[in-house]
Amino acid sequence: MKHYIKMVIFLSTIILTIGYTDDNPSFPETKYVEGFPEAKSSALSDFLVDFITYEDELVRDENNNYIYSQESRERPSSVIKYYKISEEQLMLHYAPLIASENPSQVFNKIRNSNELIEEPINNNQEYSLPTVEMKDNNQLEITNQQHTQIIDLNDEMRSYGISDDIILHFSINAIKNSQIFITLKEYDKLGDNRLWYHLFVDLQSATYTFTPFHQENQQELIQSEQLQPYYQLFPTVEDHISILGTTIVDTKSNEVSFINEDDLLSEDGKYVYLNGDIYTKNESSDLSTPENLSDGVQRIQTIENYAQ
Repeated sequence: MKHYIKMVIFLSTIILTIGYTDDNPSFPETKYVEGFPEAKSSALSDFLVDFITYEDELVRDENNNYIYSQESRERPSSVIKYYKISEEQLMLHYAPLIASENPSQVFNKIRNSNELIEEPINNNQEYSLPTVEMKDNNQLEITNQQHTQIIDLNDEMRSYGISDDIILHFSINAIKNSQIFITLKEYDKLGDNRLWYHLFVDLQSATYTFTPFHQENQQELIQSEQLQPYYQLFPTVEDHISILGTTIVDTKSNEVSFINEDDLLSEDGKYVYLNGDIYTKNESSDLSTPENLSDGVQRIQTIENYAQ
């Protein structure tokens, strides 16, 4: 739902300009200009690639190339797959949007052919990407150019009273140097009945942390400092990180701040839009009403400012 909302807003009121009034030149006046952008930009590239890959995780963005990991769903043996999209390919593919008088209609047609710009990565070592494979009996094998580590997930799940016969989906959330952040979830359950677990691995030191990161145990988990060695895997602004869309941590004091249910964390985990989650609360909200994009003082804050 959130990605649909984001596209509707994007296609109907896209260009934000900031001017200064004559009466008070230091106070910015926000204006929204309707219509689709008339030129390519890095902001447009970032939006498009984020929207069309919403089911996958961005693990690297460098040299105008976006590298994504795909959730592994095949059983009994499954391997994480990667693909890349270049910014040049992306903008060529979506160029008809800029010239179109009906961007929404054109977007839907183009989006159905995204596989034309998704280039599979067949050699993980060439891109310094780890190979992550779930083998029989929930044995997770992680390999990079220097190290291999096998984690018995059944052993870990037993400590939480979870049966050995559980089947898991898994996906990579982040990769940084020798560290990897992996999410695991039950294969045959949906919604609130599905169990979610998070695995933080450091291949160089051959250590890892396995934990259920739920709303009710976040404060306790952060203050236990189990995640502290892995803070580099989370979105960072100065001395603050955001964790799984719900929590902000001051990395110096380890103090925890929770994101209000009415507020919305940005896709990159670095900004909070105050009262921006109105669409999640009320899916019948009229996206075209001016109050949803109000002028005046901006309600977007960095996670650092939000926590303070």
